[in-house]
Amino acid sequence: MASQQALSLDNPASEARYIDQTADIQRWLNEAMRAYQDTASPRLSSKQVQQRLQHATSAAQECLKIDPHSLEAMNIMARITLDQKQLETAETWVKRAQALDQNFATSWYSLGQVKLAQHDLPAAERAFEKCITLDAGIFRAHTSYAYTKLLQGKLVPAFEYYRRLANANPQDEHVRSKLFECLRQLQADYDNPNLSHDLSKYLQWQDVNHNDLAAMVTSLLKHRYQVSKADAVVDLAKMASDPLLLRAMEKLIFHDAQWELFLCDIRQYLLLNELQQPCPGNLPLLASFAQQSLNNEYALIESKAETKVVDILQRELSQLSATAIHEAPLQALLYSMYRPLISAIDEDTLATLSTLPSETWGAGFDAVMGDIITAQCPPSATAIEHFGNICDPISQAVKGQYEHNPYPRWLALEHHTPTLYSDAIENALSGFKAPALLKKSPLRVLIAGCGTGRHALNVARYFRDAEVLAVDISHNSLSYAKSMAERYQLNNVEFLQADILQLEALEREFDIIECSGVLHHMDNPLQGAQCLKNILAPKGLLKIGLYSERARSSVVACREEIAQQNIDATPDGIRQLRQQVLQDNNTERWADIRKSPDFYSASGCRDLLFHVKEHRFTPLQLKTLCGDLGLNFLGFSGLNSKTADDYRAQFPTDKHMLSLENWEFYEANNTDVFSSMFQFYTQKP
Repeated sequence: MASQQALSLDNPASEARYIDQTADIQRWLNEAMRAYQDTASPRLSSKQVQQRLQHATSAAQECLKIDPHSLEAMNIMARITLDQKQLETAETWVKRAQALDQNFATSWYSLGQVKLAQHDLPAAERAFEKCITLDAGIFRAHTSYAYTKLLQGKLVPAFEYYRRLANANPQDEHVRSKLFECLRQLQADYDNPNLSHDLSKYLQWQDVNHNDLAAMVTSLLKHRYQVSKADAVVDLAKMASDPLLLRAMEKLIFHDAQWELFLCDIRQYLLLNELQQPCPGNLPLLASFAQQSLNNEYALIESKAETKVVDILQRELSQLSATAIHEAPLQALLYSMYRPLISAIDEDTLATLSTLPSETWGAGFDAVMGDIITAQCPPSATAIEHFGNICDPISQAVKGQYEHNPYPRWLALEHHTPTLYSDAIENALSGFKAPALLKKSPLRVLIAGCGTGRHALNVARYFRDAEVLAVDISHNSLSYAKSMAERYQLNNVEFLQADILQLEALEREFDIIECSGVLHHMDNPLQGAQCLKNILAPKGLLKIGLYSERARSSVVACREEIAQQNIDATPDGIRQLRQQVLQDNNTERWADIRKSPDFYSASGCRDLLFHVKEHRFTPLQLKTLCGDLGLNFLGFSGLNSKTADDYRAQFPTDKHMLSLENWEFYEANNTDVFSSMFQFYTQKP
């Protein structure tokens, strides 16, 4: 070691001391590294994480006592102090190591992490690049290098880098997550065979949100099948053997108007021609349409001719017994492209069909019918605890909507790095310092209006010490949430069916309450928010998500159209409305509606355009709301970097972006900035 006193190796005693010191150094380094690496475990509580960090610190310091110039020990100290948010101290440790050896690759990786924490993205990128140059085997340097590109908006380079990393390390959850984050924001310029191959592979991955791929996959397929060309010739045989198309139909909910119209034309052709002249080669395509319709809840538009044929199929299927329906597999498959089989046959018959041997359906159909039948069987009833009575008329109407159309539809959770809620909130809100309340264990979290549970499960899974109560008004939504919690083996989340207006009677207090997309569907949002404030601990946080008046102007116009035409919020009514929007020759009229992913499923469309109650707000009205509640406004979360930079350039004296008067002015000139909702935090005094 560079710092060790010169020893005469001719002296046996000196040689023994040298060996002992070397062994001690390595022992302490191993101990420090082991303890530090343990802190990444999602199973540890925040207290256990702090204990591991303290142990790692002690071990690294013991090493430095023996060898004050140990580069590895300095690097461990840099990472520990970085995790403890001592950024200047962390950078000092890095600089000490680099003063001894500029080519110590790991120190450049640690410097990159420090610069990330300091929000100096160009410096972070340079540090990670230097680390890779010195030692290309440090895998996390590669992922961090790609991440800095993503944060800087360099989407294409970030995607290509993550793509290479994913090909080499397909099981790495972080790489998968960031790869999909890139893909969510990109589209293909042409039909790229290599990209098509990779996307087809990604669609086979488990425990990922495949719908992040929808925009990229759709754009690539549109080029492949020349959707924009009116005279394009469609090769059904090619479609029926296209792995990307078939897997996308099975896994995704497409949200592209032009692509949907194309698919609907293909589906109509298949329906009308298969009944007259069946083609066995089309079976994979028929099955994929059945799965796609299940995914979007049978929201695809259809012609009057199709509806007439589907009605005939329904009558024919309803007259068949459970033992005879398998004799009409083509009719059952074609019907499944348009409607759930449960609407043509009773539940007992459907259950019987799901138990039939695979060879029951005949040549060609055996490979598809079993999966289709099983997918359409209604889930078994799930026991959900119920609290209080739902007396409010609007609450009752909202409950009815979500019992019929649980929302939102989702199939998998994204990967996130386990963290403390206090750290996450400090990263989300400029200038905010989390109170001691948010650093205690356990952290009591209420998700008020959890729907089908996606966000509640993410909170339970990725925030340390969180004990989550997920409340919703809909039993069916909660049933789905609970089944997914069981799938992910989450035992720190409980579910309760209740009205927000009744929650005070629980006599429970929460450190954090999140209520996104809920209050604006209540008869009196202020009353609902007041009920939540009353069960919030002092200094606790209430996160609220509310619709923007300006951003929802096209939704308001569409809702007025629905009211004028008296279109019902039924499957037929939803298809009718969607057909008008998609086929309107005035392409600009409903452009914002067609851009919304919610428009492309029945439950999403109903939530977007047919909701029984909706309030909307402006930033000044948010200020009034916070004032009426006696809550302190802490800032908006989820702002993209462009919006934040633009706001600060216009209002340099409001560096923490807390002036709702300024936001009123900003939104008036950028009406779509809160198109997905105002998401903001407040704090109880």
